Amino acid sequence: SNYLAHGAALATALFLGAAISGDIFIFNPAIATSMMVANKITQIDYILYLIVEVLGALAGFILVKKIW
Repeated sequence: SNYLAHGAALATALFLGAAISGDIFIFNPAIATSMMVANKITQIDYILYLIVEVLGALAGFILVKKIW
């Protein structure tokens, strides 16, 4: 595996995603849950984050299944 390429791709995704999500790195349902419990995001935002995260995971799964 090329660890440098994986790290660069992850860093790029995080920086691009932060610009969209308002500098909040919520790319994981566990992080979204902890942010909601700590009152850093509203319950509506929490639900929307979870829906989008699940849809993204499903889209990735479908894409991988179609490629391989």
